[in-house]
Amino acid sequence: MPTVREILESLQKPIKRPRIPTNEDSVLNAERTDAEQQMEDTSTRNDLDVAASDDEENCEPVQFQRGETIRGALCLWHQGFRFLKIRKDGSWFRCEQRNCPATAKLEDNNLMTGILGPKEHHHGCAPSRFDAETKRNQMKRLIKEKPKTKPCQLRAQIRTDIDDEVFELLGTNEALDQMTNRTKNKFVGGVNCADPRTYKFRQLLSVLKQNRRWSLDGTFRSAPKPWMQVFVIGCYVNNRMVVAAQALLPGKASKYYTEVLQQLKRAVEPILPIKVMSDFEIGMLKAMRHVFPSCERSGCSFHMAQAVFRKARSMGIFNLLNEDDDEVPVQRKSVHKTFRSVLSLALIPLDYVRHAFSIIVNAAPLGVQGWLTYFGKTYIGTTQFEIDRGAEAFGPNSDVGRFFLRRTQSTTPFSVSQASTITSNGRIRFGLHSPQPSTPTIPLSEESSLQLIRRWEQDIVCPPRFPISFWNVFTRAQMAIERTNNGMEAAHGQFARELNHHPSLSDFIAAFTKDINKQLDIGRAEQLQKSTKRRQRYVIKEKNVVRILDEADFESEEGLTNALYLIGLVMQGFVEGLHVRGNQESGEETDDADGN
Repeated sequence: MPTVREILESLQKPIKRPRIPTNEDSVLNAERTDAEQQMEDTSTRNDLDVAASDDEENCEPVQFQRGETIRGALCLWHQGFRFLKIRKDGSWFRCEQRNCPATAKLEDNNLMTGILGPKEHHHGCAPSRFDAETKRNQMKRLIKEKPKTKPCQLRAQIRTDIDDEVFELLGTNEALDQMTNRTKNKFVGGVNCADPRTYKFRQLLSVLKQNRRWSLDGTFRSAPKPWMQVFVIGCYVNNRMVVAAQALLPGKASKYYTEVLQQLKRAVEPILPIKVMSDFEIGMLKAMRHVFPSCERSGCSFHMAQAVFRKARSMGIFNLLNEDDDEVPVQRKSVHKTFRSVLSLALIPLDYVRHAFSIIVNAAPLGVQGWLTYFGKTYIGTTQFEIDRGAEAFGPNSDVGRFFLRRTQSTTPFSVSQASTITSNGRIRFGLHSPQPSTPTIPLSEESSLQLIRRWEQDIVCPPRFPISFWNVFTRAQMAIERTNNGMEAAHGQFARELNHHPSLSDFIAAFTKDINKQLDIGRAEQLQKSTKRRQRYVIKEKNVVRILDEADFESEEGLTNALYLIGLVMQGFVEGLHVRGNQESGEETDDADGN
């Protein structure tokens, strides 16, 4: 029996070129005409075709099974043997083992019929390999159709109703996960994280140009690794949010936001936004002031309420009460009333916010002074009186019956840095720690250089982290303009449902590409049809808020107190909807408004 080497040599002999002679006639042979050379080549090919046809006449037609290689090329399966194509444009296939002489020819690509070569396989077959390869190809198709499906779910779906041999041939969990990642990476190829990339969609940019009320927000749970967050820019089209741009950022530094906003500014120039609403990220606010210095910036009331609620929950003001105390129901109502009143400050006119906050402080129950101190430092600003007294300045009735002195235009030396108070007996006291007046009583004729003011009229010594003009939405409420980024939050939720928590980059880009047509459809429908219909209960609540604001008497303390109380009642459903997610408790999605 001939050896494998002898068989290979015998197969190679018919297709080898004739050896060039080395005798003296080689010079004459080299001078043969082109016509003689062409005739000899033609006769040689005819001999080969005849030999091949003789071999084919001895083979019967067989039925093949269609397969696919790792690179997606066509392969043939027959009785547990796999054949690979010899040439891309040819019809002959060879056994996948290179030292095997078996061959096959595909004659009908649709019916998958053909013939086998004259040589047989010299190795064993694996009938279950075809089933395993079919399952792997099916898994690849599922990955392309449903890229958001988790690998464990794909494995469970593919391995259903298969025998143990096919289960073993499919490979381990790690091997299947690697195949899943390779298939997903084909969507995007290799990505250099240090090289910024920009995908421009002119239709979305045109929507951004036509609607100059923008909304900025960031989300962390949809960011693929190694990026930290997804920075989203959208605009309102007839009170409907359209997401126009998304950016993957490695951090929350101001330089990252600035780079994105500058790219966006160059894309939409000369049209620039006139109103921008965002959350309370310090880096984002700095970038907005740098890139769009002339636009009106405002904070989202929902983000502010979430931050205030997280701080109140972390400080435990809702857990201060003992369940065995008979006054628990009354005290609990007082705590929740204080919380609702603080959130109502966003709807009070800008000039009356400090007065309203002073009313809340005087009426607040014991135990919430630390939380009120945080709110005053973060959103209101602190005076010298509040800096000196600390949390005591935010206690109940801390400034009742107390007046302060503010210096007006005068040549009389007066220390502005000292807090000045007038007690109920008419004596003037400079300094807070001296029980006796440090100066004699000043006659009314000598008070031309001093002005009696209340606590909320004092000068702010330490400005707040977020000024009142940024988070106050009184003007927006009267103009029926959106006061929150709830439309952006809803878009985040819909986009996140298409992805896993911290998905892969290929999953993110696939979902992002799919979302583009959706956003274009939303913008076009709102421009042409104006089909947005708000829920009636929200419309009624907004009308009630506007009615309260129109009828309130903000000049009097009683009218201001009633306005806070009524707005707090209308906002009760909004307050009950505040919550803290697990990643916010761990600090992943907290912003700078938390005061951490």
